[in-house]
Order: sequence, then C-alpha cells, then structure tokens
Amino acid sequence: MKCLFLTTVLPANRQRGGEVATQTILTALQQSGHTVMVVGYLRQGDDFTSLPPNARVVEERPIETSNAGWQKYFWWVVSWGKRLPYSAAKYVSSRYRHHVGQLLKTESFDAVILDHAQLGWLLPIVPTDMPLVLVAHNVEHQIYNDQARQQSNPLKRWVYIREARLMQKLEKRIAAQTAQVWTLTAADAGYFAGIP
Repeated sequence: MKCLFLTTVLPANRQRGGEVATQTILTALQQSGHTVMVVGYLRQGDDFTSLPPNARVVEERPIETSNAGWQKYFWWVVSWGKRLPYSAAKYVSSRYRHHVGQLLKTESFDAVILDHAQLGWLLPIVPTDMPLVLVAHNVEHQIYNDQARQQSNPLKRWVYIREARLMQKLEKRIAAQTAQVWTLTAADAGYFAGIP
C-alpha cells in the first residue's frame, strides 16, 4: 500500500516526543511493507540530511510559538479568521495545501494519514473516496481544558478554553471522516471510539 503521510514537523532530529512517535509509526509502516511519502515542515535549524529519503519538505519554519517572532501574531489572525485552534492555525499555509494538492494529482495513493489533529484544515483537499487515517498523539482538547483549569489569569484561562472548544470540534470533524484513528494510549482510543 502507498500512503501519503502528512505531518506537522518532519522527524529530522527526533529530539521531541512527537517526532519520536511519528518516526516510530513511519518505521512500523515501512517495515510492514508499505510505501510512505512524508510531507511536513522542517523546524528551523534541523538538519536536512537526517531526513528519510521519502520526505518532502514544505518549508523551513518556526514551530514553537516562543521562536516564532512576528509570525505568532499572524497565526492568531489565521486562527480567528478561519475559526481554528491556534495550535492548528500555525500550520496553515497555501504552500502546504498546494504541495499536498499537487501530490494527490500527480501520484497514486491508497490512503492519506494525518499525523496530528492540527492538520485537520487539510480535510477539504483529501479526496472523499480515499481512506483517511488520523494519528492522534493525544486527545488535544483535554490537554487545553487541563491548562485552562490551571490558569489564575482570566485572559489566559479564556484563551485555553477557546483552544479546547475549537480543538474538540476539529477532532470530532476529523474522526467522523476517517476510516481509522490510531492512538498512542488506550484512554485516547476510548475517547475516539465514543465519537459517532
């Protein structure tokens, strides 16, 4: 089977948990005999030479808000304009959308795998007749709800509540369109199994 694997950050250096999990899933797919083309951003400063040969770099960009400079304000504008969680809006780009659209036109894939719910904004360009898989690294909205409960600052609490609400909508929307949801924990599997 040939899969188009869409991720937020290419696992170049595998220094963070999400990158390690992504690379583990990619390795498992390849060892199972599947051909996998990986598309994603490269974190600024990561090494291009350490990428797998099947990786397609959309662009190099800051990923963490603390390193984003002025771009974090643009991500907020996108978040509000598109009614997306901020954590999803920061990955939105016409370049990514175009890259995926071109691959879907010029190559033949048996399935599309979304690695992280934050890429749910790509759903409109995934053909409806193509099997779609979500790799849910976490139940994201629960993390933001937990963060909101820990905030004493009302503005920060409101930001996290907004993030949780929009992320839950996005998670449900993706889950409703997927053939499968792959999770990293049994608790997360239980949550997604309960989505009609």
